[in-house]
Amino acid sequence: MKFQKPRKPTNVLKFPKRSGKSRQIPKQACSYCKKKAPALSFYSDQGNKVIGVCRECKPQAERLGLLRL
Repeated sequence: MKFQKPRKPTNVLKFPKRSGKSRQIPKQACSYCKKKAPALSFYSDQGNKVIGVCRECKPQAERLGLLRL
């Protein structure tokens, strides 16, 4: 008598294994100095445009009276 191999369930989703590395956050460019920064503060100017500002340029944006989002 031959025995069959047990079948794997077909409704099980397979996920890729994690490598242990932390996920890298994409860096965005500051609107003023164009440096790549991991975190930006976003402001709205009078022309209804959104501006992303790094930590170094944040006082400059606040001096101009931009509204923080």
